[in-house]
Amino acid sequence: MESKNIPLMVILLGLWISSACVVTIPVPGYASAPLPATPDLNQAAPIQTQVILPTLTLANTDIPLPTWTPTETLTPFPSITPFPTATAIPSSSPIPVEIATLASLTGIPDATLTQMAQGPVASGDPIGSQYSCILGEKKPADKTVYPQKTSFTAWWDLTNAGTKKWKEEIIIVSLVEGKRMTANRWIQLPANVEPGETYRLKLEMVTPAYPDDFVMTWGLQVGANSRHFCFFTLHVIVK
Repeated sequence: MESKNIPLMVILLGLWISSACVVTIPVPGYASAPLPATPDLNQAAPIQTQVILPTLTLANTDIPLPTWTPTETLTPFPSITPFPTATAIPSSSPIPVEIATLASLTGIPDATLTQMAQGPVASGDPIGSQYSCILGEKKPADKTVYPQKTSFTAWWDLTNAGTKKWKEEIIIVSLVEGKRMTANRWIQLPANVEPGETYRLKLEMVTPAYPDDFVMTWGLQVGANSRHFCFFTLHVIVK
């Protein structure tokens, strides 16, 4: 019995060995996907560990802020020294002043000044100024009647009552206002006149060709562009 079963066992063993030694030949152009691994039901599932984070609790604690301590000491401004009190200057004794007389200012003798003061004074700068005059006699008298186109000579006695000499090259006789009856409106003083001297100024005139009352004002000036310092008038009637 045992000798019959031996060949059968040999055959089964050969088949088992041949099946275990089968060689797998790969086919070109086709790749078999790997089969998923079969889970092992007998292996226990991995244990998932849950990490619990600690809870952060904010404590509402009132902590006072630190007190600021200055690192530098502030230097105060220096005190201002008041200005010294001004000392009053003692009043000085008045200086005696010599009262100047008109004669000392003009250089004209008192007797001449007295004689000048008795005549009519022309309007202009006062006596004793650098340039001043006093009007004496004049002709023709005011309101003298003349025919039309009539020649006549008008003259005035003018006294130099100032401190400056009347120089013929700088003193101008000019018509200030009124009808001009002379050939020119400006005439150069014909002579030099020292302070205190009297000069008879003559002007040649011709009456207009129509009747009227004519009042003329003439004057003396230092140069043509300066103001007049002496004035003298003439009033004639033409019929």
